[in-house]
Amino acid sequence: MLNSTSPAYAVGANALAQPREKPLKLFLLAFAALYLLLFLATPLALTSFEDDVTGLGGYLTIYTATHAVVFVAYLALIFVIGAVSHRHVLSVLTVIGLWALIVGIVYSFFLPLDAGMIDNFKFSDPKALVVSREHLIVDVAVCAGALLAALIVLKSFAVQAGKFLTLFVLICAAYALFSGYTLASKIAAIPPPGNDGKETISFSKTEKNIVVLMIDGSMAGYIPTLLKSDAGMAERLNGFTWYSNVVSTGNRTFNALPAVFGGFDYTAANINDRPGNLEDKVNQAYMLYPENFAAKGYGVKYVDPFWYGFARRGDCNKFVEGRTGDCIHVIDTIGRQETNKHMSGKHTEYLWGVFKQYLAISIYKAVPNTLKGQVYDAGNWQGASLSWWKREDKFLENYFSLLALPSISDTAAPGPTFTFMANNITRAVLKLDESCVPNKSLKTTPQELEFFKSEDTAEIYDTFYCAMSGVTKYLDWFKQQGIYDNTLFVLVSDHGWPSRNPLLDGFHDAEKQEVYSQFQNLLLIKPFGAHGVPQESREFISNASVPGIVCQVIGGCVDRNTGNRITYKALTEPVKLYETPWQPQGQNADSYKILNTYEVKDDVSIPANWSKLQ
Repeated sequence: MLNSTSPAYAVGANALAQPREKPLKLFLLAFAALYLLLFLATPLALTSFEDDVTGLGGYLTIYTATHAVVFVAYLALIFVIGAVSHRHVLSVLTVIGLWALIVGIVYSFFLPLDAGMIDNFKFSDPKALVVSREHLIVDVAVCAGALLAALIVLKSFAVQAGKFLTLFVLICAAYALFSGYTLASKIAAIPPPGNDGKETISFSKTEKNIVVLMIDGSMAGYIPTLLKSDAGMAERLNGFTWYSNVVSTGNRTFNALPAVFGGFDYTAANINDRPGNLEDKVNQAYMLYPENFAAKGYGVKYVDPFWYGFARRGDCNKFVEGRTGDCIHVIDTIGRQETNKHMSGKHTEYLWGVFKQYLAISIYKAVPNTLKGQVYDAGNWQGASLSWWKREDKFLENYFSLLALPSISDTAAPGPTFTFMANNITRAVLKLDESCVPNKSLKTTPQELEFFKSEDTAEIYDTFYCAMSGVTKYLDWFKQQGIYDNTLFVLVSDHGWPSRNPLLDGFHDAEKQEVYSQFQNLLLIKPFGAHGVPQESREFISNASVPGIVCQVIGGCVDRNTGNRITYKALTEPVKLYETPWQPQGQNADSYKILNTYEVKDDVSIPANWSKLQ
């Protein structure tokens, strides 16, 4: 029997207390693997996941050059540390490296924390990051278990761990290469900026023109302030009626826009009720206008039909295969060209912002859940947030594309026309100066804060004002060409935006006001031949009513997919509203993933008229 004084016991204890040789290889592999996981493979993979990589030209050069220098210096440093360290010190460092690696792997891949959708680097449910007792218990258990595992590996499985880490390093390197190839392919697939001669929009001098302009994320709640603050806006919106009691059937472009094309048959729930894969069912909504108006002799053109073919700007190639209309892109061509000119001196700074942002997200993923809120830092990401830069870039390419519309429009159409255009300028809210140029140094004034109740809401108004400024410049072109009277304009949005929407001021619960503001969209209509100062309508209406309104021009439309005839019908029943993830990747193969369902009736400004169904 062994006892504490026996030689055998002493030898065994000594063997456990210290390794027989310096664990240099394991030390180097552990810290190399940690670098590759946190600083190279994961950030690059996250960047390559982006579906919109506009403006990332040159990023891979910066990324590769930086890591080529930093990683070599890092390897040299840890080798020197390993070579000069006493074996006891090196053992401790190796355990620390293994422990950090295990913790990083566990939280990156096995214990993710769901804080909702991330849009423009902000979570929709940041409350999930609040430290809870459950999180703390799990984190202590995981960290303690990882430390124990690291000790056991060092003492008993060093050889096997070395082989595993070698394989892990190779996998991380391969994954980084694959992610880099994916990102490079996406960047290469972006159409070259500029007008290649195809971006022309034609209207008729004498016959009817119908223009549906969808301004993503805009809200009618800001129209009163717009008309009051700009005396010339009323004249520029000559003949329009604006609808304040308007509601969207969805909270995101991806779930709300189909109803603007196809009507109430294309709300999230009604799409789900029909068989077939989701992409085909969503695409069907976009066909109502081309099929019906082309049959009546109208020339049909779509400009940036968002999410058709599950592409962010719309898949024009897939659209024109139907041979019922034309399809062009303006935001990613002319808008991008002008943005590149404006941002030419800031592009490198922007790319460094991308570099830091995805590094911050990588660290966020890898740290224990009780620390995630500290890394996230209310969306500031410890100063690494790219949010403002991304919004500036998105605002500019959309604003410039609005300003370019007159230059690519003509009156050469031989017959009546139907044109749908989309623009997501109001999805990129920020402070703007009087000339609608983003300015990071501008701050919300106390007067603005008193009126709008929050900085975000003040920024929403600034952006909405500039959006309407761009739109009305286009309306001026129609007047100058003498085709304003023979044109029906519908200015509509797909959904609203979480904000202290002024038309929902009756909500004393700010959180509910922000939730329901997502469903308070924009709707302005200028009928043929209409004149006069803008009028407000309190009719209860939805953006899903737009197809019925527009189809009245040709006596109604028939949806060949449902067999239903689409005409305008006043709303008499409550409208159901659906909340879903914002991208196709978040849905089921054959249906929307509905997160919440709401209902509203009669008057959207009355809190009691709203209810949550699930």
